[in-house]
Amino acid sequence: MTASSTDLEERIKVVDTNVFLTNPENAFESFRPTKPGRKNVMVIPTGVLGELDKFKDERDTERGRNARATVRLIDDYKKKYGGNLFNGIPVSDNYTIRGTFLEDDNSYPHISKLGISPVDRDIIKLCLRFRDAGTDTELVTQDGIVRHIADAVGLKHNDWRAERVIQSEDEINAGWYKAEVDDDIVKEFLQGGVPLERLENMPIFRPNLCADNEFIPVQDIELNDIDNQT
Repeated sequence: MTASSTDLEERIKVVDTNVFLTNPENAFESFRPTKPGRKNVMVIPTGVLGELDKFKDERDTERGRNARATVRLIDDYKKKYGGNLFNGIPVSDNYTIRGTFLEDDNSYPHISKLGISPVDRDIIKLCLRFRDAGTDTELVTQDGIVRHIADAVGLKHNDWRAERVIQSEDEINAGWYKAEVDDDIVKEFLQGGVPLERLENMPIFRPNLCADNEFIPVQDIELNDIDNQT
């Protein structure tokens, strides 16, 4: 029996501006959970949206192109899946995208005194608020100082760039899976193909989207997610 969305373990991923400015297409897709029983909520703080709005007018820079692509992708997700950033865009039963803002600017005064940008302060405060409410929360940023501050206040954090190194253009959308198989499977594949059932109990992962030692059960693979089934 498949668990309902209310039975899933929720994890909050608060995403910094620099992640979208690096590779927005991969960013939106890479936060889908890869383990059964989990639900990921990708949170885009309103301060991040404000920074994207500032950068989107840059016409001849990669930063400007990626900012515009992020805005376009949010519109595409809303059209395809319904919802909005306030209530959440339900991409799937276990993955939601939503925006949020800091309701109480007087919270966490020790963070307010830090000499970092207002957006960075609000991002850290949001993570603390989610964490203190009892939700598994992770700050995702490529800013080293912000990660160090998160570490100092006990927040989980992740350098998205380090976790998802793109080896080739073909891997950006991760439209394929990789399996560690034995020689018999290789021979069978060369002779005409291998049904997915033959890969049961073998390590399968999705490049750039799985952490170290994190594998996907073969029964959880959706054929529609595979661009080239070979």
